[in-house]
This record gives sequence, C-alpha cells and structure tokens, in this order.
Amino acid sequence: MLNLFVISTNGKISEELESALKAEDISFNSDYGPNDSSDEHDGVLLELTKIDHELINQAEDISTKLKVPLFLAVTKEVLPFYDNSWGGRDFLTNPYHLGEFTARIKQKSENNSGPNQSIPTIITAQNLRIDTEKYEVFVADVKVMLTYKEYRLLCILAANPGRVFSREVLLTDIWEYDYYGGTRTVDVHIRRLRSKIEINGNFFIETIRNVGYKFI
Repeated sequence: MLNLFVISTNGKISEELESALKAEDISFNSDYGPNDSSDEHDGVLLELTKIDHELINQAEDISTKLKVPLFLAVTKEVLPFYDNSWGGRDFLTNPYHLGEFTARIKQKSENNSGPNQSIPTIITAQNLRIDTEKYEVFVADVKVMLTYKEYRLLCILAANPGRVFSREVLLTDIWEYDYYGGTRTVDVHIRRLRSKIEINGNFFIETIRNVGYKFI
C-alpha cells in the first residue's frame, strides 16, 4: 500500500483529495516527525488550493529530508498561475481520476533514483563535497541546504565535470516530463543553486550560451 505525507494550503486536505486517496487505497498522514523516513513514505503530496510560497518550500524541504519525490495536487483556480519553480516530480489537477494517483506515484517513486544510479557515493571538486548516500552537500566544510531539484542538478553536473548538458536534457532527466514553462525552469533552479554554492569566490557551474551548463 502506498503511503504519502500530505500537506494542504487549506491546513486540512480537501474532501475531494481525501476521497480520491481513499478510493485508491492510499494511506496518508500530515504529521511530520524528525524520525520519519522513506521507509515509511512513498512521496510528499502538496495540495495547492492557493499560492503559498512558504508552504511550497516547506514541502520541498520535507521531500528532500525523506528522500522521496514531491507531487503537487493543483486546483483549477491555481493552475493558470502555475510556476515551474514550484518543483514537484509530477502534478495532478482536480477533478482526480481513479487510478491516476497510484499510477503516477508508483512510476515516479520507482524511478526516484534513476539519474543517480551512475553517480559516485562521494563527489569532490575544489572545496565542494557531495555525499550522495546521506544527501548532504558541503562547501568549505559548511553544510549547504538544497531543495530536491537543486540537489539532483548539482549531482548530475558534478558527477560529469566538463560535460555540457543542454537544458532539454536536464529537464528530461530531472523533471521527466515537459513543464509548461519549458527549459526556463532549469535556468531558475541553476540560478538558485549557484546562489547557495558559489559563495566566497567559489565558481563551479559554467553557462554555455544558447546550449546549457557544465561543471568545471
């Protein structure tokens, strides 16, 4: 049985979402504890009934800590304002169709570590250190907190120094489907990633004009 950690911008999940989860026999809870792990959860589901950037960031942080994918359940009212930078491995819209949650969550959960399968346990470059088993990143021995997408971007680039990745390849590898905003979301996440790791004179990621990015 699938088990999800569910958050809603309403404070409590809607009757429609609760009914859809129960109809598919998906268990869920909304009480996150420090000892929760991916052994107990298959994913984090954020119900967006309104735009709440603080809660979006919180959901991304929880999915990173649990090492599970983040999914978005988006209402029709929010969908026209959807922004690629909100993250999420996949999203669904209300009304929900029977079997849709189970099919999408199983697919993304089973492929959660896809691009990381060939990534070393420890990656080092200059004063950057990535521990891919613990999902930890350090710059000059100072731990850096990254979102799930930022972390995966960094791992793919850092594990292949000198290789140029196009925005389209990164979008496919990490988001696994076409976002409405296309490759723009890659640029947004790269910019945020750089702001966190390229400090005190550090320089790790080079922009290849009109193509994409590479780790130097």
